[in-house]
Amino acid sequence: MFKVYRQKDNVKFQSEFIRTPYRRCSGFTLVESLVAITVLTVAIAAPLTLASQSLSSAYTARDQVIAFNLAQDAIETVRAQRDNNILDILKNGATISWLNNLDVQLVGDAPKPFMVDSLSLTDNFLPCSSSESSSCDNLLFDADTGFYGHEQGRTSKFKRYVTIKEVPNTNGEEVKVGVVVEWNSGLSSTRKILLEENMYNWPAGITTQ
Repeated sequence: MFKVYRQKDNVKFQSEFIRTPYRRCSGFTLVESLVAITVLTVAIAAPLTLASQSLSSAYTARDQVIAFNLAQDAIETVRAQRDNNILDILKNGATISWLNNLDVQLVGDAPKPFMVDSLSLTDNFLPCSSSESSSCDNLLFDADTGFYGHEQGRTSKFKRYVTIKEVPNTNGEEVKVGVVVEWNSGLSSTRKILLEENMYNWPAGITTQ
């Protein structure tokens, strides 16, 4: 900067340029900026990744609960048909099998799946188009009622089929009911649950026809 002063001996003014020491300006270098951006990105991405994984786990758990309930629903429908048959035999003397209307496979036969619609008022048991489980139709979801069936609604991700097979050495008095529920999870992942239960011709003296 400039300093102005006056000499004592004369009236002349003189200016003198006084140099000030160079002061270095502070700031961030390119490397420091990149490191800061990287740290910030990691700090933001980690919670987002955790939230995404948590959401995916929640969807998976929801689908598993729905699939288990669908499998249990099919078991209950088959059991109800078994009980209705037995009561019809006991009360009305009907000459039917205790497994009437159920597609039962004899010992040694290849599995033959069929579908169950517990909401149907006409037929709760529907045949698949072939002996392959892939030929069974996906369940329909009714958004108005929140129920799954085969009569109305939009096609859901869930496929359900049932197999019933005689247990060896039981003289046709015991069968194993198996329910499989399949659904797609993600782009290519297929999940599946299997629920099995043995059912019996429980009243004494009742035999298959």
